Amino acid sequence: MVKRIFLGLILALFLWSFAFPAFAEGGKVLLGESFTLKSGGTYRGDVVIFGGNLFLEKDSVLEGDAAIFGGWAEIAGTLEGELAVFGGNVRVKRTGRIKGDVAIMGGRVEKEEGGVIEGEVVEMVGLRWLERPSLLPFPIPSYPSLGNWVSWLLGSGIRFVITLLALIAASVLIISLWPEQVKVVAETLLTAPLESGGIGLATIVLGIPVGLVLIVFACLGFFVWLALLITGLFGLTALAYKVGERVMVASGAQRLSPIFQTILGVTLIHLLGLIPCLGFLLQLVVYSLGIGAVILSRFGTYRGYSEKAIVTQQ
Repeated sequence: MVKRIFLGLILALFLWSFAFPAFAEGGKVLLGESFTLKSGGTYRGDVVIFGGNLFLEKDSVLEGDAAIFGGWAEIAGTLEGELAVFGGNVRVKRTGRIKGDVAIMGGRVEKEEGGVIEGEVVEMVGLRWLERPSLLPFPIPSYPSLGNWVSWLLGSGIRFVITLLALIAASVLIISLWPEQVKVVAETLLTAPLESGGIGLATIVLGIPVGLVLIVFACLGFFVWLALLITGLFGLTALAYKVGERVMVASGAQRLSPIFQTILGVTLIHLLGLIPCLGFLLQLVVYSLGIGAVILSRFGTYRGYSEKAIVTQQ
C-alpha cells in the first residue's frame, strides 16, 4: 500500500504541474472545493481541481481543459477541451458533450443515452495502462507469454523514465533556488543519520494514514500529502547532491556544478528501485533519511548539525 501511495504522490506532482498553465492563462486552480458552471453560463480557461468535483449544468460551456484529482465530473453542458480525472468517475448526462479526449484513472466513465464524447476515452486501471498491448505504437506478437513480457518491459521502462525526469526536474529546481539550504540539509543528514532516518520514517508512517483520514472527513489530506511530497523532494535533492559529489571525488573526475552533481545523484538513487526485492526498501530508507534531515534542519534554516560536522572535520 505504501508503494501505491508513493506512486500516487508522484502522479500528484504531474497533476500539480498542470496547474501553472491554468494560472498563467487566467484559469482556475481549486483546492478542496468544487467548480459549478450554471445553466447558460460560459467560462473561458482551464480548470484544475484538487479534492473537489466539476459540474457543468445544461447549456453551460467550458471553453478549456479540465483536470480533477480526487473528485468526479458530471457533464450536462459542453466541455470544449479535454478532461483528465484521477481517483473519480465521469458522468456524461444526456445533454452533455465533451469535444476532446477523456482520460480517467481509478474510476470509470458513465454516459447516458444522448451524451456525446467526440474524442477518445482512455480508462487507466492504476498505472497498468502502459502495459496494455492495444496502446503500444506497434503490434505485439500473438504469443501470450512474449506479448506480456514485452508490454511489461515497455510499460516499466516508460514509467521509470517519466518518474526519473520528474524527480530530476524537481531536484534541479530546488538546488537552483535554495542551494545553501540544500547543503545544510545534506550536512545534517551526514551528521545525524540515525535521527534523520527515525524521524523521516515516523513522518512517512504517520503522514500517509493521517492524510487518508483527513481526505475522508475534510479533504485536508491533500495538504498533508503535498507537504510530505515537498519535504521528500527536498530531502532527495540534498542526498542526491552529496551522492553525486562523493561519486565525482571517488572517481577522480573534475567536480561538476551542484546541479550536475544532483542530477547524477538522483539518477543513481532512482536506479536503486530496480534492485529485485530490496529496491523499494532502499528507496524507503533514502526518503526517510531525506525527510528526517529536512525536519531536523528546518528546511535548511537551522545550521546546528552542519556546524557540528564542521567541528568534527577540524
